[in-house]
Amino acid sequence: MKSKFLFTLFLLFMAVGVSAQNIKRYGIKSGIAKITTSTMGIKNHSTLYFDNYGALQMSEASVNLGIAKRTMREYTLDDARISWNVKQNKAERTPVSGPVLNYSDLTDEVKEHYKVKELGTETVLGRECTKYSVVMEENGLQIENTVWVWKGIPLKSEHNAGVMIRMEVTELQENAEIPDGIFDIPSNVSVKDVKKK
Repeated sequence: MKSKFLFTLFLLFMAVGVSAQNIKRYGIKSGIAKITTSTMGIKNHSTLYFDNYGALQMSEASVNLGIAKRTMREYTLDDARISWNVKQNKAERTPVSGPVLNYSDLTDEVKEHYKVKELGTETVLGRECTKYSVVMEENGLQIENTVWVWKGIPLKSEHNAGVMIRMEVTELQENAEIPDGIFDIPSNVSVKDVKKK
């Protein structure tokens, strides 16, 4: 349960809502981001692969539960997210609801829905970022966030959901060569549809 919660927060950090093929989410065509998440003294590491300006995304995370580690992959589709537990070879498809939080195109509807406020600029990973405050709801839990964004890409965030969770991109390869098949879900993976609560 804890690992799924942390992974969900990671996804909120990177992108909220759908990732349709025609959405230009990021200001660079492709990239590979190494991300560190820390909470309650535990650090987890993940890698985000994206192409087509963020329309295609796949995240892979090794989640440390203290006594065991779990590797998860998350695929962002047009209308759903698919979470794949690699060891168990099982996946869940969860529908995405709510407006798209696209930092490259913050509409009035999105700003109102997520209570987005611009807080100025700061440098993260040698890049000048716009700093935002954002309020999200996930499974009935209200999460207050501060997010540092460069070219639409969140490079750092702090989430307060009762406990403080910090996420930061530690390495970003811009316009990277993306491995073939990285966005494909293997045909032998069983995908179960899960209704959004």
